[in-house]
Parts: sequence; C-alpha cells; structure tokens
Amino acid sequence: MITESRNTKGYWIWGGFEQNDKLFIDTIKFKINKKLKGPIFDSHLTFSGPIKELDESILDRFYRLKETIHPIKLNINTISFNKDYYRSIYLDIENGPNLGKFKDQIDSTFQLISNDYSPHISLYYGYKNIKIKKKAISNLPKLPTQIKLDKLFFVYVNEIKKVWDIREILLLE
Repeated sequence: MITESRNTKGYWIWGGFEQNDKLFIDTIKFKINKKLKGPIFDSHLTFSGPIKELDESILDRFYRLKETIHPIKLNINTISFNKDYYRSIYLDIENGPNLGKFKDQIDSTFQLISNDYSPHISLYYGYKNIKIKKKAISNLPKLPTQIKLDKLFFVYVNEIKKVWDIREILLLE
C-alpha cells in the first residue's frame, strides 16, 4: 500500500547504467520478476525528486548538469530486502563521498532537500514474505562489485497508476 505521506506524483531524476551493466541488472531483475510477478519498470538509481512542475527552465537545468557531472562508478554491497513496496528486493549501493557529491550537485541544481539518502537499485516492486524473496534470488549469478552510471533520466512518476515514464535522457561524458 502506498501511504499518503509519500510523494506519489511528479518528476524525478534517475541514473542509468552503461550498456553491459544495464544488461546484467535487467537480466537478474527479469529472473526475479518472472517468479514474483512485479510491475515492469526501467532499471535505475533514484537521485532526486519530486519536481512538481515541468517547464523550460527545469529542462535547461537538467541539460546543464552535463557541464558539471560525469559518469561515476558505483560499488554494489549486496542484494537486500525491505518491507517497503519500492525496495522489496534491491541492490544496496555504497553511499560513498563521490556518490554524495554527485547527488548534492543534482539536488542543488533543482533546489531540492534530501534528508536521508539510501542509494539502491530496485529489482522487484511488491509485497512478498522474506522466504519467497530469498527463494527468488537463490540462483542468480554472482554480482559485480561495481557498475558504471553514465546517464541521467528525467522521469514522470505516478505511483498510483504505476507509471514511470522517462521523458528526457542525458548522456554523461
């Protein structure tokens, strides 16, 4: 169940992955969702949001991020579980200083305040008990220690309707 205190609608900044890393994440996500039947969503790491309104100045700021941020390597800690619908099964990402600076740059660009950032890459959205989740990940391939984030997405999200629509893509250099 989605609570009313959660921002369920707006625009968000997501990170996307280098092609081989995306393929690996998509593969394990597919294997999990084949068993658990979760909703379909693009593989991503959420950085910031919500941005309530979209206008030209917001998009200009999004595209200007290319001048100040560059691709980054992310360290994967492990596959983790949570009772939260959107972090039910996920890759736990190390929240190191480089990732912190990367996120701070995005937050300051859009004048967003973030209290406690818990970087992760969701593999399954939904509610299942821990036993079922453990079984769903039991035969997955070994995780890489790092993945490369090389793009940003500007995404319209409506969680009530299960809509995650990538509107703009920024390739980082």
